[in-house]
Amino acid sequence: MRKPGLRALLMDGGDFQITSAGNYVGDWITNLEGMETALITVEAAFAGTGNAGIKVFIQTDTQGENSAVDVACVKFTDTSETKIFKLSRYDGIDNPGDNAPITSGKYLQLAEDTVLPGIIGRRMRAVVQAIGAYTATTISVRAILA
Repeated sequence: MRKPGLRALLMDGGDFQITSAGNYVGDWITNLEGMETALITVEAAFAGTGNAGIKVFIQTDTQGENSAVDVACVKFTDTSETKIFKLSRYDGIDNPGDNAPITSGKYLQLAEDTVLPGIIGRRMRAVVQAIGAYTATTISVRAILA
């Protein structure tokens, strides 16, 4: 891996500022060839009002441009909190039955609070999906890559 260490998954160079319903697509972090694990921290800070839920998807790139696939999804409601999880190239190797073909990991379709085992591509980004109206909400996504 060319750039191990702490990396921020950002949108337009900053944390995700949620102001209305919709999808907020983050910037790709690149040069992840050879990455074996990532410890992901997603922090939701609700300073205003909101409802219905916010989902944060972590996506990777498996085939090149326009091939984003969801590898994790965490959901928040209206309480500030932090969720931490691990992505690993080796998860599921000991039990091949855990590596069923992916049918639901396509763009923004992964079930809430799910992490797919064994999938890490050459790029990674976060996509925040705000359902309902939110004001003054910040989503921060960080990854320790190794």
